[in-house]
Amino acid sequence: MAITLGTFTKQDSGDFSGILKTLNVTANLVIHPVSRQSENAPDYRVYAGNGPRNRGLGYEVGAGWSQVAKTSGGPT
Repeated sequence: MAITLGTFTKQDSGDFSGILKTLNVTANLVIHPVSRQSENAPDYRVYAGNGPRNRGLGYEVGAGWSQVAKTSGGPT
């Protein structure tokens, strides 16, 4: 049985916006792709609200990294 915790849509800006819903939390989130500053830096920043604070919107609540398969070199 699959449980959907969030639904996101890719925007023209490249951001993904949507809603995360759990038993205790319902939050509007934006997943914003960023340029990596180092090898271990995240590929994405996650903001609550409507987007990056430097655009006058939302607060950063997390980060994400893209994963690459070891054998094929493609995304997982």
